[in-house]
Amino acid sequence: MKPEEHLGELIKIKIDRPLGSKHPKHGFIYPLNYGYVPGVIGGDGEELDAYLLGVFEPVKEYEGRLIAVVYREDDVEEKLVVSPKIYTAAQIQALIEFQERWFRSWMPYNYDKPYWPDTFSMDMPDVQKAIRLAVEHGSYSLSYTQTKLKKGYGYVSKLCAWLEDNGIVKKGNDSKPRKLKVKTYEDAIKMLKTKEGSGEKD
Repeated sequence: MKPEEHLGELIKIKIDRPLGSKHPKHGFIYPLNYGYVPGVIGGDGEELDAYLLGVFEPVKEYEGRLIAVVYREDDVEEKLVVSPKIYTAAQIQALIEFQERWFRSWMPYNYDKPYWPDTFSMDMPDVQKAIRLAVEHGSYSLSYTQTKLKKGYGYVSKLCAWLEDNGIVKKGNDSKPRKLKVKTYEDAIKMLKTKEGSGEKD
C-alpha cells in the first residue's frame, strides 16, 4: 500500500490506544485516539499505525478520511492521519507533536480537497505551469508536479485527471508518470481551446 495514493479516501481503523489512555512503555497520556489499519502492514512488519483527529471521545474503531501521511527519517514506518474533518498541515503537526517530537518526522502529503477548484480551465496559472512542466519533463509526473506547484498530492492527481479528460495526457493505472498526447505547450493550449469551444472531452 502506498498511503499517499489513498489521500481523501475513507479508511477504517481500529483503536488500541484510545484518547486518555497511557502509553504502555513511555507513560505519556494520549490526547487523541491512536490505532492501526487492520490487515495493512507497515515498514516495521506490523499493522500500519494511524492518528485519529477530530473525535473527542474514546472509540474502539472508526471510519474516517485519510488526510495526511507522516514519515520519519529515524523510523521505518509511516503514520496515517485519519479524521472526519479537514485540518491544515500546521494544525496536524501541532496535534501529533506529543509523539512526533521524539522523531525527525515530516509530512509530504496532506489532503487539500477544500482548496481544489470544482474544475480546471486553460486560463488557470496552475494548469499552464503544469503543462509547461510536463512538456519540458517529457511526461506528467505527480511527484514532480507536486513539488513544482507546491500543491498536495490530491490536487495534482485531480489536475492529471482533468488533463487526461481533455486529451493532454494519456491514461494510466497508477502513479507512474503519464505520457503526453501533445508535443508542445502550444499544441496543448490549442487542443484545450478547441475542446472548450466545442464543449467536448475525450
